[in-house]
Amino acid sequence: ACIRKAYNEKFYNTATKQYDRNSQTANAISLYFGLVEEYNREVVFQNLVDDIQNRNYALTSGDIGYRYLLRVLEENGDSDIYKMNTKYDVPGYGWQLAYGATALTESWQAYGFVSNNHCMLGHLMEWFFSGLGGISQQTESVGFKRVKIKPQMPVGILHPMCHLTVIFLAVGYANLIKSGCMYKSRPIPKRLFIYQQKLLKKLRKVVYL
Repeated sequence: ACIRKAYNEKFYNTATKQYDRNSQTANAISLYFGLVEEYNREVVFQNLVDDIQNRNYALTSGDIGYRYLLRVLEENGDSDIYKMNTKYDVPGYGWQLAYGATALTESWQAYGFVSNNHCMLGHLMEWFFSGLGGISQQTESVGFKRVKIKPQMPVGILHPMCHLTVIFLAVGYANLIKSGCMYKSRPIPKRLFIYQQKLLKKLRKVVYL
């Protein structure tokens, strides 16, 4: 509570309901780490969404802030993630492709004077699994012991398929949009769950021996 109070006194503008310079990173990080007072969360989130839309869905958050931008949008069920990452006319992944990038670049603009084969700005991969694929874990879960299936289906995506393997289980999931309705695949078969538990016991023996 003391940290939140000091943080808001330093960075929160009570008049505009924005953090710092109203950057995507400043607002997203504040929301993600629970630094926004509960009664201000809705308006701060809306300011974040408005900023994205007013910039024609251009990305301004960098390698540090982009992950938190995606997480906050996903947690609030916002489908702008797909739109902002499939545009070719503003800085982002589409822009990189339009400028001939064949690997992740150091900048959204794919500038020629920076690295154009750089291990950064790849945070969208996480959303492929947790947002589009809908595979994540319960808040109190550790190591995917308790799985949550909640896919987000933005306009333009018809048939996403996702598979995630962790030490505790393998999760497979597919969605199909047809005639405006979403059809989900069946849950994990019981026999597969039993097999996974047996496999886990073997892995534990290997690890601890």
